[in-house]
Amino acid sequence: MLGKATIKLHTRLRKTLGKDKVEINLERDSDLKSLLGSLSKQYPKLETLLKGEFGYKHLMILVNNNHIGAINEEALKRRINDGDTLSILEPTAAG
Repeated sequence: MLGKATIKLHTRLRKTLGKDKVEINLERDSDLKSLLGSLSKQYPKLETLLKGEFGYKHLMILVNNNHIGAINEEALKRRINDGDTLSILEPTAAG
């Protein structure tokens, strides 16, 4: 383990897990994709919400309060560092 990142959960993610934040251990060269994979492995209830039908594209993610934009292959390669705080939002629709 090389550090930890704090993950703030919102919307259905929070409701499903019953927590508003969790900590994930970081490994060497942790990137966003590996962090999301670790989060799914550590909390299997979140896997289908995190990785939708088309991957992670539906998520809105902020790293240290900065929106990282579209969740594409480039964004998934973004390095995650010890002490980073990520907010993960799963957009919801109202009708």
